[in-house]
Amino acid sequence: MDQRGLSPDSYSYAALCGGLLKIGKVGDAFELLLDIFSNRTADVAVYNIYFQCLCQENKSREALSQLKRKMKVGFKPNNVSYNTILSGFCKEKNINEAVELLYHFEWDVNGSDAVTFNSIFSTACRLGNSAIIQRILYHMSGRGKVLAFGSIDFIMKFKQKASAASAFKSVLGKAAEQ
Repeated sequence: MDQRGLSPDSYSYAALCGGLLKIGKVGDAFELLLDIFSNRTADVAVYNIYFQCLCQENKSREALSQLKRKMKVGFKPNNVSYNTILSGFCKEKNINEAVELLYHFEWDVNGSDAVTFNSIFSTACRLGNSAIIQRILYHMSGRGKVLAFGSIDFIMKFKQKASAASAFKSVLGKAAEQ
């Protein structure tokens, strides 16, 4: 872009990359990001787009590795950085890695948020992992966090499925006895 006399700021680049991601042009977004990284210092918004690109390609571990590498040289991630990677792990059904990210990183001043918990609850419910649900509820209560409506909905649907499955097993058990 500099060749044409244009010098967009990092937010313009981030918006353009975000648009490319929304229309499924992950490769084009990567190319643009590489251009940004080679020409100037990228800020947290640009890195968040980079993490999103990696996660959309099911490379959440690589995104986390890049985050750790950048943090060693002074990069200050925000909740979007963490939530992007955490959501990537959830998308890949790596719920344990998502929980590890929740527990082992220094979230910004307000800590993890509704996006964080909704991502984990949604995945844990889809996977039928009640132990993770209990761990996260305990984690939330210890930090004064309340359930968002989305989280309540995921948990209620999970409970309904679990109750239906339990009732079905009971019926099968009685039928087998006869």
